Amino acid sequence: MFATKILTAGLLTMLASQDPGTLRGLLRYDPQLEGGVWTLTVDGKVYDLHGDLEGRKDGDRVEVEGQALPHRVCIHQVGIVFRVTKIRLLPAKEMRGFPGRFF
Repeated sequence: MFATKILTAGLLTMLASQDPGTLRGLLRYDPQLEGGVWTLTVDGKVYDLHGDLEGRKDGDRVEVEGQALPHRVCIHQVGIVFRVTKIRLLPAKEMRGFPGRFF
């Protein structure tokens, strides 16, 4: 049992360190889900964004900085919890090179 806990803790630490600290994509807001949820989909992974997103709106192209917390869960249960520390709006030209998945 003790060995399982150590292995699990090690794997969670490894997963957290592999997740990106900066994400770019199309911001989505669903007001119907548990009081509202902000998400960002990147390379097929959905991130459940937490933090100060004031001034942003559904459909904004953004770059967010922060920390992915794959070992955490949230009431929304829509994706990987991501704690946002900084967000900026991207001009459309900066989203070039990201195939149609963001448009």
